[in-house]
Amino acid sequence: MQQEILKELIEVIKNNLEDIKVEDVRIGLFYTGVKLKNGFAGLAFTPRGEANKATCCSQTYQKMPKAGTLTNMSLYEALELSRSFNPILRAVGIATLNAASQSLISHYPITSLDPLDLIEVRKEDTITMIGAFPSYIRRLKGRVKELFVYDFNLEALKELGLKEPNLNFEEALKRSSIIIATGSIFV
Repeated sequence: MQQEILKELIEVIKNNLEDIKVEDVRIGLFYTGVKLKNGFAGLAFTPRGEANKATCCSQTYQKMPKAGTLTNMSLYEALELSRSFNPILRAVGIATLNAASQSLISHYPITSLDPLDLIEVRKEDTITMIGAFPSYIRRLKGRVKELFVYDFNLEALKELGLKEPNLNFEEALKRSSIIIATGSIFV
């Protein structure tokens, strides 16, 4: 399902944006950033575990085979990295996707910067949240029929007064009328 969503997003961007170049790429401990030559930038989660597994130069190269060659890559080439088997390259691709989406969004008047304000949430909605977003949990908890929150950090769920959902992930998605997630699900 993730690959289908990525394919569709990439097609939308290719059909609506010219093929501009990547100006800068930064891969950090927590986030990966991409800046396009048109000035728009995007972020993605950096999968830290992969970089930690590299203990010498040849292993590091295997983890990041395109190091030093990512700038001046075309937008379309960088978008394809979002489907890479390499998680770090995938993060670069998702950050590029986010930068490109900013280019598209800039053409539309948006009155709110909070995505939750842009959708209608009703009492009868079932929501699945991928990743614990504390501000959204506070706004939604007790105001919707069901709220399923999936996060690898079970301590974060406990701190928010939640427990691990008793429903498997796929079943929760099927029951949901709204799904809230970031691009990190693709990374």
